[in-house]
Amino acid sequence: MIFRIRKWIGILKANRKKVLIAAVILLVLFGIYRLVGQFTTYTKTAVVKDYSAEGEDNYSYKEFADGVVRYSRDGVIFLNQKNEEQWNQPAQFNAPMIVTNEKAFAVADRGGNSLMVFNKGGLLGEISTNLPIEQVAISNQGITAVILKQESSPKIVTYDIAGNVLVETQATFQNSGYPMAVALSEDANLMAVSYMTLKDGAISSRVVYYNFGSVGQSKTDNQVSETDYKTAIVPELFFWDSQTSVAVADDHFDIYEGTQIPEKKTTVKLDKEIRSSFHSKDYLGFILKNSESAGYELRLYNKNGKQILSESMKGEYGNVKISGKEVLLFEGSKAVIFTKSGHKKFQGDLGMETTEIVPLSGTNQYLLLDANKVKKVKLK
Repeated sequence: MIFRIRKWIGILKANRKKVLIAAVILLVLFGIYRLVGQFTTYTKTAVVKDYSAEGEDNYSYKEFADGVVRYSRDGVIFLNQKNEEQWNQPAQFNAPMIVTNEKAFAVADRGGNSLMVFNKGGLLGEISTNLPIEQVAISNQGITAVILKQESSPKIVTYDIAGNVLVETQATFQNSGYPMAVALSEDANLMAVSYMTLKDGAISSRVVYYNFGSVGQSKTDNQVSETDYKTAIVPELFFWDSQTSVAVADDHFDIYEGTQIPEKKTTVKLDKEIRSSFHSKDYLGFILKNSESAGYELRLYNKNGKQILSESMKGEYGNVKISGKEVLLFEGSKAVIFTKSGHKKFQGDLGMETTEIVPLSGTNQYLLLDANKVKKVKLK
């Protein structure tokens, strides 16, 4: 009996050694696979699963949270990464547009009077405006700031999710200037507005911050700070987080800091013409046109205004976005994907016309979306 036990122990030890060796080999092979993948540029895709959108409507898509918003003139649908419908909200829009934040998004009828606010769980509220909608900004709680068109005196109105007016600001081209962009902080305590002004035949801009909390109550129209851009236009504003916001001008960008009275802390000059800009919760990117050679430069900055990526590229792409640690550029069926470390992960044909790309949790897997087509693909 003792002899048999010793024999079994010997067999177990021998097998354990083999298992350990096999495990080490697998780990080494996996490491080599990951290492090779980090330096490989893929040029094609293989379809893993082909989904077909129901109905005959032409859909638009936007990545949100861990899923995708599908919207059209007839309503809004939220899909998970398996293209499974999570909820469906009927609506009527003539020209639907979407704006997103970390935890909420809004779909509005551009040029119309209807606005719907959502989060991952579904509809939060509906808003009806008395003037045509031009632009919308949204906070994490679903509070919206809307630029409403009205000839020479547009309005900027903030609404709660029930559609109640919280603050209304009247703009005039002669005094304040025309509002070009609006942004809300995460908690909707701050609102930033870029106004375009015309003085002595020259166009300039003003960036104004409004505080709707206790700090702004004693200020005229809740205005707590103002910065003049005498030789620049500021077409884009956004909040990176609760205390950091950014104003993108036509030749530079400024980083503001402050949760109550934002102050300009960093200015980053851009030495090339801006063709487009884009941002995520961690990065700000630009497509810049080369002045002395053909092609473009992809440039990425972090929250401190430090440049972390510069890559040359050819061709023009109408869609550019940051998702996770990747920069995705796509137009029609063509696409380029860079990692934030500068590796060109993909350049080639996607195999279908694409208006939105969503990286998936699987290795090198993506969701491609366009009109009525949805495909899950893998880079190869």
